[in-house]
Amino acid sequence: MNSRERVMAVLNGEKTDRRAFVPILNLYGARLIGATMERYYRDPALYASGQAAILESFRPDILLSPLFYAGEGEAFGANLKFFPDQPPNIRKYPVSSADEFLELEFPDIDSQPTLQYIRESLRLTVERCNSDIPVASILLNPIDLPSMVLGMDAWLDALLFKSDLHASVFNRTIDHFVAYGNALLADGASLLVSSGGFLSSTVVTRDLVEKVVMPVLKKAFAQIDGPIVIHNGGSSILPFMDLYKDLPNVVALYANAGDDLAKARRMIGDDIGLVGGMDGPSLDRFTPDEIYRRYAAILGDRREDPGFMLGTTGPDIPFDTPPENILAMIRAIDGVKSGNV
Repeated sequence: MNSRERVMAVLNGEKTDRRAFVPILNLYGARLIGATMERYYRDPALYASGQAAILESFRPDILLSPLFYAGEGEAFGANLKFFPDQPPNIRKYPVSSADEFLELEFPDIDSQPTLQYIRESLRLTVERCNSDIPVASILLNPIDLPSMVLGMDAWLDALLFKSDLHASVFNRTIDHFVAYGNALLADGASLLVSSGGFLSSTVVTRDLVEKVVMPVLKKAFAQIDGPIVIHNGGSSILPFMDLYKDLPNVVALYANAGDDLAKARRMIGDDIGLVGGMDGPSLDRFTPDEIYRRYAAILGDRREDPGFMLGTTGPDIPFDTPPENILAMIRAIDGVKSGNV
């Protein structure tokens, strides 16, 4: 079984030759090829080289286009700050209110430089790594996009207290999400991974999800021409999984580290994929043996769950994580396959 066949089998609830391995390895490609962050997040050829190095080193079953939320903000006019060992972040937002957001000219997905970097990185990764492995594209959902343009606090204030602006904001963010998401699929993405903090139980209530989030996501996701995975954005979406599972085109959901995976499976049923594992950003704090034991325990818990994929939760695995820590996850998968775990 190649990676594409393995992932598709999991999403169809079918048995595979081994557990699918889907860590969030984006930034780490820069370490493997010795690229600076300034070049890695600007040069599509370098980014594709990084993903090829990740494939050679760790055998993941899904590769990724750039996880570059700040870049989506930059496309709207935000200023970025670069760091030596982590992704760029926003230094200054272009606007400070939802009213100002509505006055912005939205970026042209076919010409805006940062979006072109992301799209070309995807195209080159697909070309370089051939058809045996799916490449997923990561993008903010239409609820979260404004947080990268006016800041999380200002956007939360608008969500909670300026309902008169919601329709105008979401009409624009939905249009952008649909155009950009379908362009990424046309560029070669096998699936979209949609993420954002405003889907999680640490930011929004169930009432807000039902009344505001769900109608927007239903309208947006229904217009996407391919499968969608909902990522947890770094915190738990478990309380809302029973809602998110029924969204159009959604084929899998991410549990957070510490979530009860059996409960998550009960909430979403057997007909949709579930991804779980350790918190990726914390992976550098453990020894390889600790990681191996934790992943072996997760695999043991999910041994009768054909729709489960083993990965990492939250954002990127840190730049300085020892390779042995990542390989420990693969050892756990291989151990289960051979019956040694």
